[in-house]
Amino acid sequence: MDPIAAVEAEIVKVADEIQAVGAAIAACTDKDTLDFLWKKKLLLRKEKEQLRKEKEQLREEKLILLRKDTDATRADKPKSFSSVALTEAELVLHTIGIRQCDGRRVANAELQVPPGTAICDEFDVTPYRSEDEATPRLLQHHQEQLERLGVKFDVLGGFQMFDVHNRTSDSLTIYCGGQTYRGIFDGCVAPYGLMGFGSLEQSRIIYEHKRQPQKQSAKAQGIMKLLAANAYGPCPVMLDVTDGNTHDVYTIRGKRLITWAGLDPTQAYYLQAQHLQANEKRALWSLELEEIPEEEQVWMRKLHELRPVSGLKEQLDSIIPFLPPEERIHNRSLSLTAFQPTSAELGLEIAAFNINRVRRNEIDLPLVIQFRVQLREVSKAPKNLKIMASQTLCHSGPCPNPEGCSAEVSVRCSCPNKHRAKWKCSKLQAALECAGQPLTYDDVQALRLLLCDAECELLKGQGRHLSSKAKVTANGPAPSTSMTVPCSMESLSYGA
Repeated sequence: MDPIAAVEAEIVKVADEIQAVGAAIAACTDKDTLDFLWKKKLLLRKEKEQLRKEKEQLREEKLILLRKDTDATRADKPKSFSSVALTEAELVLHTIGIRQCDGRRVANAELQVPPGTAICDEFDVTPYRSEDEATPRLLQHHQEQLERLGVKFDVLGGFQMFDVHNRTSDSLTIYCGGQTYRGIFDGCVAPYGLMGFGSLEQSRIIYEHKRQPQKQSAKAQGIMKLLAANAYGPCPVMLDVTDGNTHDVYTIRGKRLITWAGLDPTQAYYLQAQHLQANEKRALWSLELEEIPEEEQVWMRKLHELRPVSGLKEQLDSIIPFLPPEERIHNRSLSLTAFQPTSAELGLEIAAFNINRVRRNEIDLPLVIQFRVQLREVSKAPKNLKIMASQTLCHSGPCPNPEGCSAEVSVRCSCPNKHRAKWKCSKLQAALECAGQPLTYDDVQALRLLLCDAECELLKGQGRHLSSKAKVTANGPAPSTSMTVPCSMESLSYGA
């Protein structure tokens, strides 16, 4: 029974007793009995009052819990960048210690366009019914103007213009002050050759198209989107909020949000070209935060803290703090890589998670590993194979007691068939090393091998090179379990 309902039942019971005592008092003529009844009635009234206070306390506690649930739901439910008011955007800036500055006052020298610089054109958006309709052509216009100023596009070592305004599934998520924010910009400039989410996390310039760039709502959205782009990017990002004629350009440097408002096209694109060409590394598709100047790293790391911290990363950092940097979570996306099989070797490298999906909280994994399996043909007989595997788990060296260790890891593919694979330390010493501490299936819950449909199809193609009766040996006792791999790829039975 609900605690409040139980107390209410007690109150009703006491009230009935008070009523009965009152009736007894009315009918009683004996003085001593009357004194006793009055005392009993007084005690019952005190008990009723105490129960009433207990009921109020329970109600208050329930309300507190409901408020907490509401706050948690509010924080868990992302707020769209487009719904953020300017006061809220400015509060976010204040929370992370960034002050707004007028670029014409603090960095006016950067607007001085050298004589002989190509004049950039305006773009008329009036023929288009909406900003979204104008976006593809306006992004092409941005590229043409930057090319006039010497920026290389669509070549290796250059940049590429990306139209991302419809890719809502790839929206960037940031968290500040107990609130989650989510959204995406209209377009971006990123190093040439990137695809998918890579263009968003490696953006150098982002574009937001507004018919009235100076409106407070446009400024608020621009601030949030610039913060998000910097939170995921490895180097400073520039934002251009424009209607094709007037440009408001924003960038973050240290603790300053610098805004150059009301620029003409030549000034705006000159700023952007200088931003792209400030360092040759900005054209690298694989640029890491550690590769930019140290003074920029300091404040970029602060912006990276806006990314939601998943329990995944917290657990990884707490369980395996001794891992070398190259084995920790990197900013770049981990993806499946498959090597073309030859008559002598079949290699397969699988990353067990996609860091970009983790950042967007699309994956709930209790533990992260990078798992590599390499199959080598050791004789001409296709059934005679040897497996050599290495896993990065909560270990720092060989297991001191592999035969007695109960460590177990379960991997499940995300394909519809939900295939599983298991390893036990006592059965496959060469494949799993641990610190001698039990690591059971319940401990790690389900460590899923995340493979999209395309990756499953790729593995199916690789599976044709394997035999259903292939024998696999390892350094140590032959295990009796089996490894089932995605889709039609055949099972490999460990042991005879």
